[in-house]
Amino acid sequence: MQFAAIKQVRKVNNIIKIIDDFFVWISANYNNNIYMAGTRLAGVLCSFADIAMIWMFLRLCDEISGKVSRRRYMTLKIFAVLTLSLLFVEKSIIFFPLQGFVLSAPYFILVWTAVSEAKSLINHMKRVIREKF
Repeated sequence: MQFAAIKQVRKVNNIIKIIDDFFVWISANYNNNIYMAGTRLAGVLCSFADIAMIWMFLRLCDEISGKVSRRRYMTLKIFAVLTLSLLFVEKSIIFFPLQGFVLSAPYFILVWTAVSEAKSLINHMKRVIREKF
């Protein structure tokens, strides 16, 4: 039993050593350009994920309410194009405010839709709850 525990401790120590070496390598090779490239990529991916989620919410609201708001979809498309502009911004002083604008605007559409469609959403939830219970 003791030998198995010793082997486990050695494995953990090896993993910790690998992680430690990795962070030492990162600190020795840190570069602002690499950081900004990673941040730009993460911003674009997060924004597209947000837009996809909000798009699905709008589709759900359209199905429930029976009406389609083309303006909301058009606005989301505009912000999807603006999201691509994040890839080309080089300076962080411009990038971070632009990212905040591009990432937050679709959520305003989400809130606006939830508020404006609240009555039909609540009625739909009541119907679903009655059917289930």
